[in-house]
Amino acid sequence: MGDISRRITRKSFKAKRKAAIKTIKAQAKEKIRLVKLEYSIDAERKKTKTIEKEQRKELKAQKANARISYNERQPRPFSLGEDLFSSISHGIGAGLSVAAIVLLIIRSVFHAPSADSGAWTASFSLLGAFFFIYYLTSTLSHAISAMGGRKVFERMTFMTIWVLVPATFVPFALATLSGTTLTAFVSIVWSLYGLMAVLYAVFGNKIRGVSVFAFIVSFVIMTLTFVKCGSLLVAGSVLYVVGGGFFMLRNYKWSHSIFHLLALGGSILHFFSVYYLFA
Repeated sequence: MGDISRRITRKSFKAKRKAAIKTIKAQAKEKIRLVKLEYSIDAERKKTKTIEKEQRKELKAQKANARISYNERQPRPFSLGEDLFSSISHGIGAGLSVAAIVLLIIRSVFHAPSADSGAWTASFSLLGAFFFIYYLTSTLSHAISAMGGRKVFERMTFMTIWVLVPATFVPFALATLSGTTLTAFVSIVWSLYGLMAVLYAVFGNKIRGVSVFAFIVSFVIMTLTFVKCGSLLVAGSVLYVVGGGFFMLRNYKWSHSIFHLLALGGSILHFFSVYYLFA
């Protein structure tokens, strides 16, 4: 009986030992699996971090290249001498424009045909006012040192140029056209040039080259339309157009300053051509 009990005890011990060994092996396998899984997760994490790091480097390089490309597309910055000359020349233009407003209003009030005196006074006043706004914004765009302020006034200057064109030619339309033809001309011209001013306000330098080209072409067409109004008109338009060419040569030093002088000369000639439209 004792032998049987001992055998049973040994078998039970062996079974327990086997079960314990089996459990230990299973636990070991599970630990190995967890360790392998952890290492695989760490490897994926490392791989992900490496990819993210490379992506950040690539994005940084793209931003740097974009910044370089943007700077290359920007016009050459003006020197201190150029800015000083440009601000003084068009500052003089702003001062002369104040005198022009007064003289044009007096001229229209006392010498314009009585039948259309209101239209003449309005057109003369607009011309003088836009002369002043153009030369004032141009002066400020060169006198202000803060780049943000410069860009704002540069854009305002271009917008003013577009409305200065119809303001310049409406007096000649009043002198040569009448009735529905005059009404249609004034409406179409102000609408088209007003649209160009709005487009430049929205897109800015993105359409700078196209804007200058369109300005030159339209100015030539308008001048040819009213070429019979006198040599002062033609001479002033020639100065404007040549000035537009110098404006496009901004990367050459002092070319913009020459443009300023030509624009001022063109405005003076156009002022006198309008002033002497009627005796």
